[in-house]
Amino acid sequence: MPPYGIVTSEPSPLEKEIARLHAEATRLKQSSWDAAIESLLAARALARAHGLERYAPFKEHLRLPLFLQSAGRWTESEREFKAIIAELTYVTGHRFGSIDTSQSYAFSQSDRHACLSSAYEKYALAAKRERLPELAAWLRSFAVSHDAQHRHFLEASLREFEAADRERKARVAARRASRT
Repeated sequence: MPPYGIVTSEPSPLEKEIARLHAEATRLKQSSWDAAIESLLAARALARAHGLERYAPFKEHLRLPLFLQSAGRWTESEREFKAIIAELTYVTGHRFGSIDTSQSYAFSQSDRHACLSSAYEKYALAAKRERLPELAAWLRSFAVSHDAQHRHFLEASLREFEAADRERKARVAARRASRT
C-alpha cells in the first residue's frame, strides 16, 4: 500500500498505451528522432482525444519540444514551448485545482508557477543547445522568477493548511470537552 493513505489504481489500457508510446519514443531517439517525435505526437493525440492530457505528469509535456530541438527542428520546438507557456499563463483553475476543488488558491498557484519555472528552464536549455546564449539567459531569468513565486505560494499554502489543521483540532477538543 502506498504511504499516507494514497489510493492508486491500475492504469487503464489507454494509459498503458500512452506510456508505451512514451517509452517507444525514448527507445527510438537513439536511432531516429523523427520516429521518436511521431511516437510523442501519437501519445499526445491519444491523451487529448480522451481528455487525459491534463492529468499527465508535467514533464511529459516538455518532452516534445526538447525532442524537436534535438532533432534540429528549432522553430517547431520554440512553437511548442511557447504554446505550453501560453497555456500555463492563461490557466488558473482549469488545470490546477479543478481535480480537487478543496485545493487552495495558493496551492494551485504554487503548482502553476512550478510548472512555468520548469518550462522556462527547459526552454532555456534548448536555446543554450542552439547556441543562443542571450535568449537562454533571458529565459533562465523567467525560470528563476517563477521558482520564487512557486516557493512563495507554497509557503502560503502550508500556512493555510496549518491554520485549518489548528481549527480542526480545536473543534475536536471542544467537542470532547462538551461531552465530559
